Amino acid sequence: VCSSDLLQAVSCWLLLTSLPPKALVPVEKKAKPAVSKPAKVKKKTKSAFDKAALWVLVPILLTFFCRTVLVGQQIPLGLGAFAASLILLWVLKFRGHSGIEPEEGAANAPEVFSDKTALFILLAVAVLMRFPFLGQNFTGLQIDEANDLMDGINVMTGNLNTPFGVGWWANPSLPYFVLAGFFKVFGVHLAVARGLSALLSCATLFFLFRFCRFFFSVAASFTAGLLLNFSWWFLFYSLSPFDDIFTVCFGTATFYFLEKAMRQGRRVDFWWAGLLAGASVMTYISGRLIPVMAVAALGGIVLFLRPAKFWSVYGRSIVLFFSALFWFLGPFVIFVSRDPDQFFEIGRAHV
Repeated sequence: VCSSDLLQAVSCWLLLTSLPPKALVPVEKKAKPAVSKPAKVKKKTKSAFDKAALWVLVPILLTFFCRTVLVGQQIPLGLGAFAASLILLWVLKFRGHSGIEPEEGAANAPEVFSDKTALFILLAVAVLMRFPFLGQNFTGLQIDEANDLMDGINVMTGNLNTPFGVGWWANPSLPYFVLAGFFKVFGVHLAVARGLSALLSCATLFFLFRFCRFFFSVAASFTAGLLLNFSWWFLFYSLSPFDDIFTVCFGTATFYFLEKAMRQGRRVDFWWAGLLAGASVMTYISGRLIPVMAVAALGGIVLFLRPAKFWSVYGRSIVLFFSALFWFLGPFVIFVSRDPDQFFEIGRAHV
């Protein structure tokens, strides 16, 4: 435990100290003062080596780090690979902004790492850390995970017949129906269940990166996703056939769509935010707080930011958010209302 904690601390320190100060500049730029002469911006070009390093060498080095440390427990060798990848990124001048603030009339300085490139590398590292280990007993198999697998089979046999009910120990049954769908397509196998969790973890990293890009640069958003990707608890549930990864994925997606809706005003994003908030409740016990957090975020915007004409602009969209929330969550609430003690049993057990 001590060695893994030390490894995580050193890794975070290396990654954060390698980022230039400009990496933490928000996406939205402030108004720039007028000047007589616009700043000249040197256009940056990528050589064949740059492209090979960005798309091939960095993911290989990071994957080698994960395999040596997490599987082989070869900490010095893994740290060397991790440091080599950081040095390579630094040599390529990896950062979210070029460091040159273009003045009015000047062309915007191109980023060395675009959103698509950073997201591709992040997801490539996540895939290489997970899918090669689906057939191995890397994270073990606990009794709760076995119960989840059995309820997935119960859905296939008809013993569990609604996704808006509960399964073993009053856990919501929605994840078991998703698992049963994967079993029907790919076959009943432990690797298939772990593959579903790995897929949801990659989706979580996607939504986290896109959410961070609303506030931070490419480098900072990439760093946030990379640190989450390397964290042990997230990696564990990425290969565990349990409900927790559903909660993390649906919860992250909820706030991504909610922030996107508030910025762009698209009502379909409010709809998806409400639907995913309702789905979060139907995953695991911690998911019950996702709608509360979403409503608290909206309340904080109204009470503290006090935007002008908030209700006239967003009123109907917020109604749509709650409509999607209760439309998807309503059948589950009706089911639970018939036997509330069964629903709160798991909560009391954890307290």
